[in-house]
Amino acid sequence: MSKQVTYLLLPFLHHPPTPSQKRFWAAQWKRRLAMCPPDSKRHVLGNAITFEQPEVPYTAIYMCSRFEQHGWSPSLVDLHGAFQEDTLSYETLASLLAKAPPDLVLMSPLTGNYGLARQTIAAVRSIYPRTRIAAGGPHASACSEELIRDGFDIVVRGPGEDMVTRLANDPDYFACAKGVIEGTAKQIIETPADWPIPNYELLPARFRKSYYTRIFSARGCPYRCVFCSDTVWNGRKPEYRELDRIEKEIASAKKTIDFQEIYVSDETFGIDQDHADSVAKLLRKSGVLWGCESRIDTVTPRMLAKLSECGCREIDYGIESLASVVLDRVNKHYGLDRVVTVLEQTAEVGMRTHVNIMVGLPGETAETARGTREQVAALIRAGLINTVDSFITVPYPGSLLHDSAQQYGLRLRHKDWDRYREEALPVFDLDTMSAEGIYAAWNETIELFAEAMESRSDSGNASGDRQVSTSL
Repeated sequence: MSKQVTYLLLPFLHHPPTPSQKRFWAAQWKRRLAMCPPDSKRHVLGNAITFEQPEVPYTAIYMCSRFEQHGWSPSLVDLHGAFQEDTLSYETLASLLAKAPPDLVLMSPLTGNYGLARQTIAAVRSIYPRTRIAAGGPHASACSEELIRDGFDIVVRGPGEDMVTRLANDPDYFACAKGVIEGTAKQIIETPADWPIPNYELLPARFRKSYYTRIFSARGCPYRCVFCSDTVWNGRKPEYRELDRIEKEIASAKKTIDFQEIYVSDETFGIDQDHADSVAKLLRKSGVLWGCESRIDTVTPRMLAKLSECGCREIDYGIESLASVVLDRVNKHYGLDRVVTVLEQTAEVGMRTHVNIMVGLPGETAETARGTREQVAALIRAGLINTVDSFITVPYPGSLLHDSAQQYGLRLRHKDWDRYREEALPVFDLDTMSAEGIYAAWNETIELFAEAMESRSDSGNASGDRQVSTSL
């Protein structure tokens, strides 16, 4: 009889949005709807898909599919309905697990929902005392010893493929493995064909309808943005997936998930432009619309033209700030002139632009925050930015902002992980700005961005009014 592995999908903590947040997210979603093709728009509106749609749990799918490949019986259990006001119902959890009592439970807690993971550990222990509980991901990699103290049997620091192979194939290792395991990516590097196509049939029903779904053509990013904690998990050397594996994964997603666009979720698509060209051609062959994320200092006019030709509809740029004093301190070395040039080049080939802005990065002041939001709002009104997201800086464990906080002018107020959130009072003060000042600046930012997106009444073509001065 095969062993049972259960991946528990943790929800986020319940935090009702403020009126300003609701307005901002609604404005962003309405702008996105305005830019949908007519058939897609009818699909979205007709099926009531909103900006609150759940993300497909990709890490869970990959891990469970790999266990399945090694003869285990995997299941994904969605705990979204098991928590009431952030308190876990033991009865509901027991009912969910009773269908397939697990030999091994997996979780990938984030920093912001780690408190829910603690509750879940205790509940699983009370129901199935002999079940082994393992964790992985960025937060687990950065805080591995804390997770062991809190009751996890196994914590994988780094990629988890090797751990899956060892646990699945070696009964003795499964029986005695304990503590922190240094994960490696050997299996995917040396035997990439061995990595399974995700079995999307494992997905709970609510994850099977979404405006977009994701694929990964590479893992790892060579850049070292000070706010990013992914490098502690994925590493800095990009590892590129084989094209036939990507093609099969797209076909599997099309068969199982009701989506309109694919999002290529590489940390920086286009670092290797030959690989990006090959993936773009594959996506065109698959007949899907798609988008990706790249950097202002990575894209070229040739690359943008090629992506557009192959069906790319949107590029997301992590601009973060338009203040040079801030950008220099977070290892992003470009200015407003370069940003405007790239946004113009993107619009000229007919692609949407989405940008991400962070408030509260090192060097931020009330003046730099005001300058950035006014410049970005002007770019929205000019048609060079179609949609924008804005976040409060969070010093996630594993990032330079957390691990070298003092070097970057941060004074951490506490390590209450539940309060490490991108839309709440910051958990730190800057040497140039208090937490309260950062939060106030962020609220002013999302209010101005909402107003700017609401003011765009055209059809959403990326090639709208593109006259904008670099002296904003």
